[in-house]
Amino acid sequence: MLDIRYASADNFIGKPIDGYVKPVAITTSKTASALKNAQADFKRFGFGLKVFDAYRPQRAVDHFVRWAKDWRDTLMKSKYYPQVAKQDLFKKDYIAEKSGHSRGSTVDVTLGYVDANGLAHELDMGTGFDFSIPAPGRNIRI
Repeated sequence: MLDIRYASADNFIGKPIDGYVKPVAITTSKTASALKNAQADFKRFGFGLKVFDAYRPQRAVDHFVRWAKDWRDTLMKSKYYPQVAKQDLFKKDYIAEKSGHSRGSTVDVTLGYVDANGLAHELDMGTGFDFSIPAPGRNIRI
């Protein structure tokens, strides 16, 4: 399943991100093969992968950086970073000027399943996609 959040307004900025023209996931062939193998393994247990992000163009990373520097724009704070001051997003490494996603070999995924009625459900991983929460000794980059 694909849920490419940066092509929609359902992300930490609250609007589509520069460079995401369509909700597609682009990866290297090696990454695609690894995802295919993982999907096959999870399918045996009734689960599947849900991809939120894959290749991220540099202009998208630049959009994140511009947004992070505008401390007044906190439209999605309550949903995505309620316990982190926006001015700390760089300092705490939640946002960076370079991203491993720009190589096409990094993906953001979760596990899910489809119920008997055909409805898709995500497994509870503790937080939702791109949720930034302070944790001792742990920083998550978005």
